[in-house]
Amino acid sequence: MDGTLNKLQGLVLCDRARTLARLRFCIYDLYTVGDFLFVEAKSCDDETAKRIFTITPEGGLL
Repeated sequence: MDGTLNKLQGLVLCDRARTLARLRFCIYDLYTVGDFLFVEAKSCDDETAKRIFTITPEGGLL
């Protein structure tokens, strides 16, 4: 990851990681573009099932 997280983004990331683990998804890439954090996750059971989450600087999820 090339940028830094603010506290709200870090809290949302931790919550998202716990939720994804329960759904059998793993995070395979994190990166920032500007102030936005992008989290890429894929299913542990199906390689074609992928999700991208965008976390705003305010901690919101798009």
